[in-house]
Amino acid sequence: MCTPTLSGYAFKEWNTSIDGNVTVYAIWLPIYTITFDSNGGSACPSQTQVSGNAWGSLCVPTLSGYGFDVWLDPNNNIITSSSIATGDISVTAQWKPLPTVTTSSSSLTITPSIVASCSSPTCSSKAGTANFMIQIMQL
Repeated sequence: MCTPTLSGYAFKEWNTSIDGNVTVYAIWLPIYTITFDSNGGSACPSQTQVSGNAWGSLCVPTLSGYGFDVWLDPNNNIITSSSIATGDISVTAQWKPLPTVTTSSSSLTITPSIVASCSSPTCSSKAGTANFMIQIMQL
């Protein structure tokens, strides 16, 4: 049998239940679009997916000084590659500032939230899941 096409839909299968005649009917699934607002970051092209399937790999934009965090829909729900396509959707990128490092002869500050002070040439600290080891060397 041929594979028919219909704009905005994906062909699923033929309905072969017999209705008194030997007629088959195409079963159609809508195709949905996810549109990305990179919120100041690099552009991401929209993607399409068949209804009921996961969106699959989503664009990861870049923005100088920031790391990509998540995609949010208009209701602030996180949309991931495993989110199911149930309709057209627009998502907006959320960003986290990348840490900046400031040093002096006895301290290291990683902004926004990690501070380590040293009383010897080697010090270490742990803040949340950010582990680091610093060795201060005099030149």
